Amino acid sequence: MSSQDKPFHVVSASMDCVRLRVLHDISAQMLCDGLGLSKRIQRRVFAKGTLTKAQGGEVLVGQSPLHAGEDVALRLQETRALGPLSKEPVELMWHDRFALAANKPSGLLVHSDGTEADTLTARVQAEVARSAVERGWSFVPVVQPLNRLDVDTSGIVLFSQTEEFQPVFDALIASHAPALIRKRYLAVVEGTFPKGIVTMTYPIARDRHDARRMRVGSTGKPAITLARCLARKGNRSLVACELRSGRRHQIRVHLAREGCPIVGDVLYGRVAPDGLMLHAYELRFVHPVTEDPVALRTPWPERFESFFSQRDVSWPA
Repeated sequence: MSSQDKPFHVVSASMDCVRLRVLHDISAQMLCDGLGLSKRIQRRVFAKGTLTKAQGGEVLVGQSPLHAGEDVALRLQETRALGPLSKEPVELMWHDRFALAANKPSGLLVHSDGTEADTLTARVQAEVARSAVERGWSFVPVVQPLNRLDVDTSGIVLFSQTEEFQPVFDALIASHAPALIRKRYLAVVEGTFPKGIVTMTYPIARDRHDARRMRVGSTGKPAITLARCLARKGNRSLVACELRSGRRHQIRVHLAREGCPIVGDVLYGRVAPDGLMLHAYELRFVHPVTEDPVALRTPWPERFESFFSQRDVSWPA
């Protein structure tokens, strides 16, 4: 939904409530649809009376009429995180009431694999819980990762903090529309990568002989990766990659197909002592609730320093 089509504007957002200004004459049901609330959440909102007029507190139901210029209040579901919380530190890069971003180190799972291994989600949830206690909140927002990085890939992971608005963030991540979201990665690759922008459009399918791997194949799903060589040293190249689709192992498979596998890629290249040299460096998006532009960039990854320094490159526009 474009900003011109949205039936609301966010006036304010606190820990327990979002205040919205209605832009067109619509019903409460249409407002909830415009907010991207799932049908299940809409049923809960109307059953519990958590959508009200800001002035007077009138409880709204699906067919309640709303008029342009009116303010409504959506009370957010109070949640409490369950399960073990990590004691390890985490680098939070940005947050608001709806979402937050963390810088994941290499070697850390994003979410649990069923074992007791530490995860980025557990670290982020622990930090949110600590903040809730310090600020005297009566509940703890439950975080959910919105994008996935392989365990050996480092960089930006986005999390939702509200059940109500997670669907619109999921849709944003899945869209890969450059006008709405841009995801850029850094990769150190083997060989001499070509100059200029290289557009890789190889379809990606599962490898029938190895469940861990993906492969380029005519029966695969469409995939688009834009790549640009930023620097070269010896038989290595530093490559910036931008995703225009979201297939599993997409960057790894595409670069290997170009004859330049990522350094340390045990599935598509060869083992290296420094591990997989792939880092989610930059994330830019239009906030799906507030419509504010958000631009996130991590510090230069320290593990890349043995190959390339930030002084060696300038990031393309």
